[in-house]
Amino acid sequence: DWPSIHRLLFYPAVTKSLTWRLLGLSDWYNRIDEHLVLGALPLVREFQSVAKSESIKAVLSINEPHEVKPAWVAGEKECRRLGLARMQLSVPDFGGHSPSARQLQKCCDFIESTVAKGGSVYLHCRAGRTRSGTVAAAYLMRRHRSLAPVDACDRLRAKRPSLLLNRPQLDALHEFWRLEQARER
Repeated sequence: DWPSIHRLLFYPAVTKSLTWRLLGLSDWYNRIDEHLVLGALPLVREFQSVAKSESIKAVLSINEPHEVKPAWVAGEKECRRLGLARMQLSVPDFGGHSPSARQLQKCCDFIESTVAKGGSVYLHCRAGRTRSGTVAAAYLMRRHRSLAPVDACDRLRAKRPSLLLNRPQLDALHEFWRLEQARER
């Protein structure tokens, strides 16, 4: 069954991300703009300093619950300890899953509410490439109203070269774009 396979693949996938980081092949996180930092799982041992240096006031986690349970991940308990707001959206890793257009709207609302309070958001999934990358592209589209999905992806890729969006993510972004345009009318 897929949930068991997802849990089985989680640790090797995190090991790959850590290896890429150690080899200098990928940054753990990148600042996208003055309000958003896109990255991989926040690690407890360094997240407090990242939150301070990047003015993080909230964490938006696009992970299944088992991905943020390990003690070395800065999950709900660590965010509470640091006084950070947190929202978790459960989207499966692997298998071509993407947040839906409606979920993207909720994520953008969360980011905007943090920005209105004067803070930045640390947005992540496991590797900060696909699920959270989709949310980051949606945020750029909402922030820059005329930005089409392909342009948002290009702008995002310039800041985070490891971005990996496939057909399901692009389809969700196109639907999000339609919903946002209808909302503005």
